[in-house]
Amino acid sequence: MAGVELATKLFQHHKVIVDFCREAPDIQHTEFKKILDYLHEQGIKPDQIEIITGNLVEEYDKFHVVKTPEAMYELPMFQQAASSISTVKQIKKHFGCFIGRSNINRLILASHLWTHYPEQTLLTYHYSAGNDFHREHLGLEDILYYFGSDSDEYREAINLIPHAPLLFDKIDQYPIDSRNNTNPCEWYRDIFVDIVCETFSNGNVFFLTEKFWRAVVTKTPFIIQGPQFLLKRLKHLGFCTFDSWWDEGYDEDPYLYSQKEIKKVLAYLSNKDVGQLDLMYQDMQSALDHNYDCMMNLQYKDFANVK
Repeated sequence: MAGVELATKLFQHHKVIVDFCREAPDIQHTEFKKILDYLHEQGIKPDQIEIITGNLVEEYDKFHVVKTPEAMYELPMFQQAASSISTVKQIKKHFGCFIGRSNINRLILASHLWTHYPEQTLLTYHYSAGNDFHREHLGLEDILYYFGSDSDEYREAINLIPHAPLLFDKIDQYPIDSRNNTNPCEWYRDIFVDIVCETFSNGNVFFLTEKFWRAVVTKTPFIIQGPQFLLKRLKHLGFCTFDSWWDEGYDEDPYLYSQKEIKKVLAYLSNKDVGQLDLMYQDMQSALDHNYDCMMNLQYKDFANVK
C-alpha cells in the first residue's frame, strides 16, 4: 500500500490494519518501514496501525504487530498428507534443489549446482525469458550490484539462464500455483540432501514454507539457505539439524554471506560416492525420524518457543 493511500485510510477510518497475507518479510528491510516511520513522526499513534505478519520474530515496534503462526498454513497440509507420502530412499543424486520463483540467493545456488555438480543434482528452475513475472524476480541485477560482472556468481548465473526453464513437468508454477504443495515429494526418493531455498532470507525472520516441510516429511536431510539463525531457531522448536555430519556454520552468517559456506558443504558432499551417502543416511535415521515426529506433533501454539 502506498504511503498516500495508507494516510488517506487513516484519515477516513482512524485505524488501519495492514495484513502481509501469509508473508513474512522483516519490516526493517523493506521500503514499507520508511512509510511507517514517517507516519509515526507525524504523530500517528501506535494503536492506529495494526500489522499482521507471519514473521514470528518481527521486532518493529512503532506500531502494533500481530505475529501469526497460522501463516505457515502448509504445516497441517503436510501433517494430513504424511501417511500417503513415501519416505523410502533409493539415492541416485547427491543434491536436490527445487526452485519455483527466482531471486538472488536461489539464482546463485542453482547456477552453482548447475555449473559444478550437474550430474549429481536433481534441479528444477522455473525461469522463462518470455515471462514478465519471471524476469522481474530473476535476481541477475542484484548479483551485478552485490558481486559484480567479474564474479563467479555472475559467470555461473549466465551459464544457467540460457538452459532455463528446467522442469520435470509442464506446469509453470508462477505467478499462480494451482498445484498441491506435496506433489513434488516423489522426487525426494532419489536425492540424499535437499538444498532448501527459503522465501525470506534478508533480516531477522523466522518463517517456514512447504520447501522445509517437504524435506522433513520425506525424511530427507536438509541444507537451508535462509535467514540468519534459522537452524538455531529450528532447534528451539525441537528439530534436529545436521551439524554432526557437516559444518552448519553458514547459519551464523547474515544475508548473502552464507552462500560461501554452503558451497563448502556442497564440495564436501560431492566428493562422496553414492555408497558413502547411503551409509551416512543410515547413520542419520534417528535424527530424521525425530524430525518427522516433531513435525507431526507440532501445533501453532508451539511456535511461541521460537526465540
